[in-house]
Amino acid sequence: MIRGFVILILLASAALAPSLLLSPVRGQSADTSVLYVSPPASHSNQSFFVQLDLSLSSSEAFNAYDTQLTYNSTTLMVQSLTVSSQEQEIAHCIDGVGMACNISDGPGVIHSAADFSTILQGPITALVLFSVQFVHVGMGTSLFHPFNDTLANPNPAPHPILHLTQDGFYSNYGVAAFFNVSPAIPIVNQPVSFDGSQSFSPGGPITTFSWNFGDGTANLSGSSSLVSHSFTRPAPYSVTLNVTDQNGSRGKISKTVPVSSALGQITVNIRSATNDNVPNLVTVSLYNGTFFVANGTKPEFFTGAVSFHDLQPGTYRLNFNGPGVVSSSLQETVVAGWTTYDTAFLGLIMPSRDGGNLNFYLLLVAVIGGGAILGTVAILRKRTGKKQARG
Repeated sequence: MIRGFVILILLASAALAPSLLLSPVRGQSADTSVLYVSPPASHSNQSFFVQLDLSLSSSEAFNAYDTQLTYNSTTLMVQSLTVSSQEQEIAHCIDGVGMACNISDGPGVIHSAADFSTILQGPITALVLFSVQFVHVGMGTSLFHPFNDTLANPNPAPHPILHLTQDGFYSNYGVAAFFNVSPAIPIVNQPVSFDGSQSFSPGGPITTFSWNFGDGTANLSGSSSLVSHSFTRPAPYSVTLNVTDQNGSRGKISKTVPVSSALGQITVNIRSATNDNVPNLVTVSLYNGTFFVANGTKPEFFTGAVSFHDLQPGTYRLNFNGPGVVSSSLQETVVAGWTTYDTAFLGLIMPSRDGGNLNFYLLLVAVIGGGAILGTVAILRKRTGKKQARG
């Protein structure tokens, strides 16, 4: 499978370069990168194009992506999938057919992955990742929904880019309700914004927007297409928008909105500097500044990872110690709603022939993001895929 292959290449290069420094995923801010469908709404009954574009924040660099895009194959048919001349394709799969298709590909899924020939530094307002030409084959609607979307920043060490993902839609029949959600990670007890302004009716303007947030609160109805709502506990919520046009015609859409805890999590996998299993007992001590938080242990003769749950956002230090292990440390940033995955490649102290010690020094490579799966390094991007910390 090639899911996450782009990131695997980047991480392999980092593993060969001990001088690279840890570069954690940055927290959410007004300057967060955005992956979005352009145009957000399409209504043509002829052949038309949809792009997946990236607005890169000023604090990020970028050189690779791997993403899938859903569409309604009973309403639309793909005529072409095109990347720019500065990209080297790694995956090119339409409806489960093509190069590097995987188990999550199939009817109604477009899969594209590519490396860029150069490293691009933000800010960039509208970088086209790929373009899809569609032709309509039936009446109805189609949601263009990016998922499993990984964006890679290679500097100073490879890491996934925290980003907001925005959908698009197509309609050639009736009233079409549609909305997008922000921020990139909806957090409990913090306002979540809903934008239904791209909802469409061929019969005239939309006059009423009615929101059901799926949390037991009263529906919110009115003429405004832009609303906000706070959720009181972390959970996936089915949010429904009903719209009514000036003639009384109606449209409806529902989306799952995962709301994360305001806490984060760190999971660190223990490997040797030669990327082998570590048979030694390893104690991992977590500190927030000078304050001790908790200890975690990888037992002797066992492989696996050490996890720390329910962490306040901020900067932490992990210390690694144990018999036959080179003592070392790693600084880490915890982001609310994310599980930060790291792989620590630890140096082992091996007895030499003359009775002294031969030290194999520490190599640390951090794999951070909500959603990097240890071993496969498949990073789940989208609100429906990001790893959530337990509340």
